[in-house]
Amino acid sequence: AWYRQGWVTVSPEMQVKVMLRPPVTKDQWESPPADDVRLALYSSLLQEVMAPQLYDRMIGGASYELSFATEGISLTFKGFPALVPDLVSSVVSHFKKGLPAHPSASRFARVLSEYTDSLRSYSEMPIQYAINDRNVLLTTNMHSKEESLAALSDLQEASVASSPQDLLLSKPLELTALVMGNVGEDAGRDIVSTIQDGLGLARQGPDVGGGGSGEVMSVTPVVRPGRPVELRRRNPRIGDPNDAVVVSLIVGVMTVESRVHLGILGQMLSQVAYNELRTRQQLGYVVNAGEVQVSNVHLISTVVQGNALPADAMEAAVEQVYLELMPARLANLSEAEFQSYRSSYKSALLKPALTTKDEFDHFWSPVSHQGQCYGLRNEMLKYLEDSVTDKAPLVKAWDELVNPKEGIRQKVVVKYFANATARPSKQEAERLWKAHGVPTSALPLLAREYDEALLLDRADSATRASLAKAGGYFPQALHCSLPREEDTTVLAEVARGQARVSRGARGGSAFLGLDS
Repeated sequence: AWYRQGWVTVSPEMQVKVMLRPPVTKDQWESPPADDVRLALYSSLLQEVMAPQLYDRMIGGASYELSFATEGISLTFKGFPALVPDLVSSVVSHFKKGLPAHPSASRFARVLSEYTDSLRSYSEMPIQYAINDRNVLLTTNMHSKEESLAALSDLQEASVASSPQDLLLSKPLELTALVMGNVGEDAGRDIVSTIQDGLGLARQGPDVGGGGSGEVMSVTPVVRPGRPVELRRRNPRIGDPNDAVVVSLIVGVMTVESRVHLGILGQMLSQVAYNELRTRQQLGYVVNAGEVQVSNVHLISTVVQGNALPADAMEAAVEQVYLELMPARLANLSEAEFQSYRSSYKSALLKPALTTKDEFDHFWSPVSHQGQCYGLRNEMLKYLEDSVTDKAPLVKAWDELVNPKEGIRQKVVVKYFANATARPSKQEAERLWKAHGVPTSALPLLAREYDEALLLDRADSATRASLAKAGGYFPQALHCSLPREEDTTVLAEVARGQARVSRGARGGSAFLGLDS
């Protein structure tokens, strides 16, 4: 458990977050859609039971969140310090009781109906579903709406009621907790102890629920496609006239260096793409571009939605941005402009949290990664100050990403079509590339990618499994410090972040205090 007293922002409140996660082996990285559905429905049902009974405890200025997923159990408490301990005790009590022994059949039917409707509806913009499809193809343990709907077909109320015990509580669970805000260390430790003791969790060692094989997954595995991937499907919003495209280039596992390079390049790409695709070409009212992080893997991505051009032509326009306009922008970037981007990025790294949510999230990220990456921003600032003193590293990083001297790029493209989804021939594709200003020197690269591309018509766990079988997974490494000859253990990382470690008088687990 981790503790930090006070806020940079001014608030009289405190906040606690606890995660209970089971260790998993590689063959347990993926769970059946039915498991996620059972736990999602259980979360909704339990919330309906608890909310009326906890209303009086929350009206004075305290709140909670409780959710169940195959990755683990999450509990969050926030509010005035005098109110939180009682709320914690009440939530833990309801957690232990679970659903009533004789549940309401009408409640289950209503919650099931609402959940089914949410899976059948497409109320968001098409581009949101296209982005989600890309993430489903790359990220383990994500499922499509269609998979979840299929899992509902023979779901029984009894299997929902037993899902926490069947899927989570019967396993060893590792507790990770962060206590922050206007609360003393002893009081924070007492709250964590209330959760540990109330749920019957042992305190010895990291696996607080007992022994077991595997490791707690603090970094979600990401599939490494062995070839370019292109998903082509109809726009899921019936009657929507828009095409949409997501063009993502996979950089690889994030490092301090790549974070800085792509942080600045992402700012530039955002402006270049918007000016060209939205303002000049007017391809659609949705144009966005920049860096993207999927777990510990970095991507450069551009999305476009509109009805001015079909998705294949939109992709060609995006390739012009990647292969022609961004290299030109970098080549013509003046020293003053470079320093402006550099200064802007540095200011973003140094910007303090403006809300308690931002501040809590800042510390929760390394805590959830078992103490890793606590000093990440300091490392990024050091690299920015020492090594990114001119535009040369940015030019090199962009060229290596979009225009490899050999082979092809790691590329995932999702295309939604309002009408026909037939793929253009290679000759037709070449005409599109030329028409949209892709440089002649890049045409052989695009032709190779056209030939190598794996065409898909859906994004689900089955298609992801086929990609993983061919290309495997990216390493689950967290590169949060610059290369140096020194201790890289978790405690050394904590020490570099000016943290202190104290052990409470009660209990055997460490209570780590964050001082900055």
